Order: sequence, then structure tokens, then C-alpha cells
Amino acid sequence: MNPFESYFRTEMEYLRLRGIEVSRDHPRLAPFLAGGSDPDVERLFSGFSFLSGHLKQKIEDGIPEVTNPLLSKIWPMPLRPLPATSIVQFFAELNDIGCADEYPCDIAENSHIHTSQHEPPITFITRSHLHIEPIAVQNRTMIKELDKNEITLSFRHYGSSATWSPGKIILFLSHDKSTAALLKLWFSQYLTKTYICFDEQRIRINSPIEECAPNASKLIIPAENERYWALQAFAEYLYFPHIYNFITLNLSSEYKSIPLTKDRTVSITFSFNKQLPIENIDDAFILHCCPAVNLAAKHTPEIYVPFGKKTCLLEEQNVFKVSGIHANQEPDTTNTGSNIQFVPLTSATVPYSMPLDDSATQRYFYSIHEETQISGQHQSKIQFYLANGQLEDTQLPPLVCHYISWDPAASHLDSGKITMTGEEIPNELSVTNITPCSQGYSGITDSHQHWRLLSLLSFNYLVLKDTSHLKDLLRQFDFHQQSNLTQSEFIQRSIEGITSAVTKPMDWLVKGSPNRGVSVTLTLNPDCYANVGEMYQFAVSLSYVLSVSQNTNSFIHLDVINQRTNERWHIGHVQGHHPML
Repeated sequence: MNPFESYFRTEMEYLRLRGIEVSRDHPRLAPFLAGGSDPDVERLFSGFSFLSGHLKQKIEDGIPEVTNPLLSKIWPMPLRPLPATSIVQFFAELNDIGCADEYPCDIAENSHIHTSQHEPPITFITRSHLHIEPIAVQNRTMIKELDKNEITLSFRHYGSSATWSPGKIILFLSHDKSTAALLKLWFSQYLTKTYICFDEQRIRINSPIEECAPNASKLIIPAENERYWALQAFAEYLYFPHIYNFITLNLSSEYKSIPLTKDRTVSITFSFNKQLPIENIDDAFILHCCPAVNLAAKHTPEIYVPFGKKTCLLEEQNVFKVSGIHANQEPDTTNTGSNIQFVPLTSATVPYSMPLDDSATQRYFYSIHEETQISGQHQSKIQFYLANGQLEDTQLPPLVCHYISWDPAASHLDSGKITMTGEEIPNELSVTNITPCSQGYSGITDSHQHWRLLSLLSFNYLVLKDTSHLKDLLRQFDFHQQSNLTQSEFIQRSIEGITSAVTKPMDWLVKGSPNRGVSVTLTLNPDCYANVGEMYQFAVSLSYVLSVSQNTNSFIHLDVINQRTNERWHIGHVQGHHPML
């Protein structure tokens, strides 16, 4: 329901009840006040409820005039939409002789892909660099014993050469979330040996596994403030399924060239010291996949701001963020136009690197204000300033606004709907999405929760000493609890699984010098998670959030204990993010 609609209905109900009370003392007014059908009275009540409901909504808002500029500068993710995501797979079409392409290729990050059954097409961009080897998974086998497991992947090489120079092989673990989570746990905690088999030889190699882990430059939604990228990584884990369910096989460090047999196959066997609770891996270990997000760069037609005006409204809907503004000037016979620059006003001071003494440049500053209309639609308003803060008696030139858009319709896309490639992608490659798109969420520009999120940005080591305070802070990541109750229940259940947190100081040698950090041991209740793999993934994502409490010369060292079995996992060592004073 539209937030304003609830206020309107409340005011209408209040007037109806008050009318019934008044009509008891004044029966002559009962036909008008006690549920009568007079249309003029109904219009009067509706108009009054509209005005008073809007006033009450304004009184009870979260004071977005204060919170929005702060969050926009520090960590804008809670204000912005969460676009739909999916996992896409690239594959080579068979050529004239019935073979796939035999040469490796690369797909750059931020390459464009589109749907084919929508007009206009819904656009996605890839969010990681993808290296494609001319191979296919020919067979997957799993051998189970009482206390161990072996998984063997057989790869078939396409091409005519007698050897294969392997590059990085990126594998998507599974489109089934439970299977992928368990495989991620087993590769991280229980992998003991790795073998490569070719030319009737079985040779043990060092573990070639590289896990997919986020960092400041490796997020689904590009981070604008690298200081808080760890908070965004945790939010992306909660709202974007599958995005970190990848592993990378890197054989190039040990084998520059692998001889191929007549059947042109190479097998890799992974040995685990614990039995994997999965019965079937036929749909696991999918080649040539990467995450994609529904974002597209667009621009507006020319915008004409009236003389002396300081603001203009963007008519476009579904704006993710404004990326820039430029003046659209037509040259004439005497000059090619003046040098006009529009600079985002993201702080109270002008950036020190800006040359203000450049008299040849006419500079305007602008700020973006996101508002929610009564209809529930979001509206972007741009406000302009001169260097002296004034715009009276000034005519702004025609403007073109560049922005990033998202499409709510992408949330309803099923598997196999993203099938068109952009011009950056080699012609011989095709694409399809192998997972349904995740749900997209509109941005929230007014919420009392934003004040608690601002407190979250300054939490420190002392919060880790109190489990209840830690869980309260983590609950602030439930941004859209009214939009998706199932997703909200998953987030709350995962956080409720934290039963205790024990912290102690810890010293760690870094290049021969001791660094002081914090060792954190969390106890998690497995009953709060679908399986132990999901519990492990939650703990890994949590390690990044905890690192925000530390300075750049400190760290978080996280261990997790399974409350039911007392098994202990070492999650990792994450460096802090707060700059030193």
C-alpha cells in the first residue's frame, strides 16, 4: 500500500467515528455525519482527510531533509533502489563444421546484455570480468565414502592443437541455492587434495581454488564511498542470491601447457575429508557464468530552466542515480560556445582540487534531492547554485542530464529471458540467464531507520562485546521489510542465529611488524539456517561488516562455532576500514 494511503484511510476512519459520536447528541446531523450518502459531505471529508493526512505524514516523517544529504555523501545505498540481478551464462554457437569456437576470449566488466521479448529491451550489465576457455564440462562424478568425498570434473577441449594452455576457469557452483552454499563450504573448509588427470596420469597439484570474495572494486552495485564497501557487501549478500556462489580454478601457475589425449579431455579431482550431504551434482559446476545487474546509462532530452529559477524536476521515472549534467549549446558563426561546467555539490566545501580562478569557465554547482510524491512515485529534483550561492537574474543554458536507470519489470524475468548481447561482446558468443531475476526494490527516501543507519556507520569495537547490540545493528539492514515479508523473515532469522560473541585482543605479524586487532568468536545456531552452507555464507559476509569497526591498521579475525556440533570454522582475516586520525 502507498504510505500516504494509510494516512488518508486513518483520517477518513477518524472522521467517520467522530461523526457517529456527534450524531448521537445531534440526531438532525445523522444523515450527514453517521454514514450518510450525501456526495458533498463525502467530498468534504475526503478533501479534509487528504490535507490532514499529508500534514500528519510530514509531522511523523524521519526528517529526510537531514538524513538524506548525510547518507548521500557517506553511504547512499539505503536511499537508492536495489535493482534486479541474475546469473548469466555465455556460450559459443556451433560453427559450420559442428564445433564451438576453439580460441579463448574475454568479456569485459560492464558489458551490456538485453532481453529480447520486451519493447524497449530491459538492459543488464555484467559485473565481473569473464575469461572464457574453449572447454566444456563433459562429466561430473561424485564418490562418497564414510568420512570423505571425491568430486571429479572432466573437461573437453575444443580445438585442433595438441596442447591446452589453461587460463582461469570460472565455475558457478549451482543455480540451486542450497547446493551452492554447501559446495562453497566444502571447498573452503574441507578440501584436502586436488589432482589433475591427463594422458593416463594422476598428478597431485596445489589447490588451484580461488574463492569469489567482494572488495571495494568488486561489488554488484558500484561503490561510491570505498570506506563503507563492506556494509554494501553484506547488504548484497542478503538481497542478491547467487552472486558469490563462484569458484575459480587457476591451473596456469603450475601448468603452462597440458598435453591432450585423443579424446581431448582433462579431469580434475577434488578430495574432501568430510562427506558432502548432496546426492546429485549434475546441475552443478557451470562454466562461463557471471552476475549481471539491471542498470542502464541514459540521458534526458534538453531541459530548459526558466529565467531566474534554481530548480528543475526530472520527468524520467526509475532513476537509480544522476551521473552528470552538461550544457547543450549550439555553435554559431562567431564562436563554438562558452566553457560551462556543472559540479555536484556533495559537501559543504568546494573540492580543493578545483581551480576557482579559472575565469574562462562558467561553473555551476548542483545537488540532487530525492522525494516521494503522494502517489508513491519517486521524483528527482535538481537544485542549482552559482559560486556565490545566487542564481537571480541568471539564465541557465539548455541542459542534458545523464543518469543511471533501473526497470521494476526486471524483477519478473524468469530463466532464459536475457538472450541478446551488446556490441562489446564477440559475435560468436550467445547469452542466457540461468537463474530467475531477484526482486528489485524502490529506493526509500523517508524512514526513521535512516537515523539508526547513521549510527551504524560509527559503530566500534565495544559493540562487539554485547551480542544484543550487535544483532540490533545488523537488523538495520532489513531495508525493505514492508515490501517483501519472506525476504525480511530470512534476514531476521539469519541474524537471530547469532547466540554469542566473544572478543579478545590479538597480535598479528604483518611483514615482520606486529599489528593489534580483534579476535571474534561467534556461536551460531544451525536451526536458524536452511543448512550449514547457508550458515557459513552468512558468517563470511558478517566478517566484512565487523571489519568496519576497526581502523586501517587493525583487523578482524573471525572464527565461528556450530552450536549443535561445536565444530569450529576459521572464516578469515579482514583488514579494518576507518582511516587513522
